[in-house]
Amino acid sequence: TRALKPGARPIPADGGVAISPCDARLLAVPAIAPATRFMVKAAPLDLAALLRDDALCARYAGGTLCIYRLCPADYHRFHFPEACVPGAAATIAGRLHSVNPIALGTGLRILDANLRHRTMLAAGARAGEICMLEIGAMCVGSIVQTYAPGAPAARGAEKGMFRFGGSTVIVLYEPGRVSVDADILERSAAGIETLVRVGMPIGTYAPTRA
Repeated sequence: TRALKPGARPIPADGGVAISPCDARLLAVPAIAPATRFMVKAAPLDLAALLRDDALCARYAGGTLCIYRLCPADYHRFHFPEACVPGAAATIAGRLHSVNPIALGTGLRILDANLRHRTMLAAGARAGEICMLEIGAMCVGSIVQTYAPGAPAARGAEKGMFRFGGSTVIVLYEPGRVSVDADILERSAAGIETLVRVGMPIGTYAPTRA
């Protein structure tokens, strides 16, 4: 949970690229709908169960889902993926299963059953409304939010931290907002994670909507 030195994770000046909010291993799932139930490394993930909100489930069906898995050795603070006005974090009660690949491979309901925080980020005309979730795990009973709800947040600014162990951050984009880089999608389709750091480009935004 130690803070990074200034400049350790530079944030791209190009506002057209989507960035990673944390140091982690990334799997990306494009075009979630029409089905809301799918598999992530043999673990079932249900969009409705993950979000616990029918209106949000409808909003993000057909959108892009990015799953960032943190390991115990990773930097454990997470950041805003885009300049935004963040709402308050809603706590969704759940268990604290491990999120390591062996646990995910058992077929247990983990990502949409564990304790998690859900925050809506009003990110402007280009990025739209982003949904960001922080998921607890074994030995990660504390998800600490350090931002101020309702106050504008810069892209790459700290949002919060996990206390101890590895865990997961999920970022959901509305349909048509983001195109994830082809190499990340190719590896994700094969079940291979991509190592990323805070601020690394992971895709591009569509042109600003009229």
